[in-house]
Amino acid sequence: MDNSSLNADVSAESEKAPKAFPGRGFCLSLLILFYIFLFYGSLTPFEFKPVHIGWNEGVSQILATGGHIESQMDWYVNLFLGIPAGFFMLGVLCLDKKLLWSALCAAPVILVCFVMAFIVERLQLYTINRNCALSDIIAQTCGAGIGCVIWAISGQSIWDELRRVWNGSGIQSVITAFILLYFLVLIIDAWSPFNFVYALGDIWDRWKNLDVFWIPLSEHRFGITMNVISHLLLYGFLYVPMGVYIHWQSDNLKLQSDAPQSFLKRMLQNHPLVYTILLALFVSTSLTLGQFFIQNRTLYATGILLAVLTAGAGCYASGLKEPRWRLCVAIVCLCAILTAMVGYFWSPFNFSMDAFRNDNVFTVYQFIPLADYQRSHTITAINRLLTSMEFSIVITLALQYILKNVRYKNLTTLAICAFIFTLMEGGQLFLPTRTFTLSDIILQILFSAGTLKVLSIFQNIPIVSDK
Repeated sequence: MDNSSLNADVSAESEKAPKAFPGRGFCLSLLILFYIFLFYGSLTPFEFKPVHIGWNEGVSQILATGGHIESQMDWYVNLFLGIPAGFFMLGVLCLDKKLLWSALCAAPVILVCFVMAFIVERLQLYTINRNCALSDIIAQTCGAGIGCVIWAISGQSIWDELRRVWNGSGIQSVITAFILLYFLVLIIDAWSPFNFVYALGDIWDRWKNLDVFWIPLSEHRFGITMNVISHLLLYGFLYVPMGVYIHWQSDNLKLQSDAPQSFLKRMLQNHPLVYTILLALFVSTSLTLGQFFIQNRTLYATGILLAVLTAGAGCYASGLKEPRWRLCVAIVCLCAILTAMVGYFWSPFNFSMDAFRNDNVFTVYQFIPLADYQRSHTITAINRLLTSMEFSIVITLALQYILKNVRYKNLTTLAICAFIFTLMEGGQLFLPTRTFTLSDIILQILFSAGTLKVLSIFQNIPIVSDK
C-alpha cells in the first residue's frame, strides 16, 4: 500500500472519530447552570424570613412531612428535575470511560444529588410562602437515579451524537430530539395535571358521568367568544409542525426511490397529505381518549377536528412551490396568532383607566423572571410556559419569512416580536383582575431569540447523510 492510500485511510478514520469538544468541561458547565436554575427557581422571589431554629430542628421539620405526596404534578416536576442532575454529574466523571466506571460512580453521584436536594429544601424553611417536604427530596433523588441509568445506558452515545451535531454532521439527531420534545409538549398539553384515576370504582363512576361533545364546538354552551377562539387557535397551531415535518420526510424519501419501502413509507412518499391526516387523527384521538382517565377533564371532539385540519394545512403549505403563496401562508399564520394573542391577553376587552390606577400594583413578582410562577400551581406555570413558547415560535417563524429580504432581519424580527409581546402584556395594565408580568415578556423574547438561533443553525450546518 502506498503512502497516499495510507494517508487517505487515516484521514477517513479521523473524520469518523468523534472530536473531543464538547468534553467534561462543557458537561460541568451544564451541571452548574442546572443547579443555578434549580436554586433560583426554588428560592424566588428571594423574600426571606428569620427562622430561629437549629440544624437538627430544621431537619426534624423536613422529616416530619414524611413521604406524603400532596400534589402529583409537583412530585413529577421534582422527579424530572433530578434527572439532569444525575445525568450531567455522572457525565462529568465518566465521559469517554468504560461502562464499569459509570457503575462504580453511580452511588456517590446519587448521594451527592440527595444532599443537594436536601440543601435546597432546607433553605426553603427561610423563604416566605414556600414549603419544604421530604417527598420532594425523595423525588429529586429518584430522578437522579434515573439520570444515572440513562447515562450508563446511552450517555456516551448521546454525547457522541452531540459532538457530531456540533461538528456539522448530525442534523438528523437534532431533528429527532425536536420531534421527541414536540410529542412531549402535546402530551403535557393534553394530559396535565396528570391526576390519573386509579381505582376501578372511580373509572366506572367517571364512565357513567362522562360528558362528551361529539359535535364540534358544541361544548361551548355560552357561545363562541374571543377567548374561546384564541384557545382554539392555540391548540390548532400545536399540530402544524406535524404536517411540516411529514412533508419534509416525504421529500427525503423521494430522493431514495430505489430503496425497498413498506406500505407506510410508500404512502408517506406518494401521499404525504393523507399520511398527515391519518397520523394527526390517531395522535389527537389517542390523547383525547387518554383524558378519560384524568380527573376533571372533558373529552372534546373539537380538538380532534382542529388537529386534523391544522396538520393537513401545515403539510399542504409546505408543498407550495410559489414563493408568493408561501408569503400568503406566513401572513395568514401571523394574523391568526395575533388574533389568538389578543383574545388570550385582552378578552373580554373591559379596558378602563380605573383598572390601571387601582388594580395594577407593581410587585417584585412582576419583575423577577419566573418569580410569579411560584405563587401558582405547577401545572399553571407549565401551561403558561407552553403558551409563551407557542406564541413566540409562531410569530418569529412567520415574521422571519415575511422579512427574509430585509437587511438585519434577525434583529428586526426580534425587535418586532419584543414590541408585540410588550404591547400584549402591557394592555393588561388597563384590564381589571389582570396583572402585568414582565417575566412573560422576558420569556417570550428568549423563546424568539432561541427560535432565530435554531433557524441559523439549520441554515448553516452542512447536511451529511448518515450511512
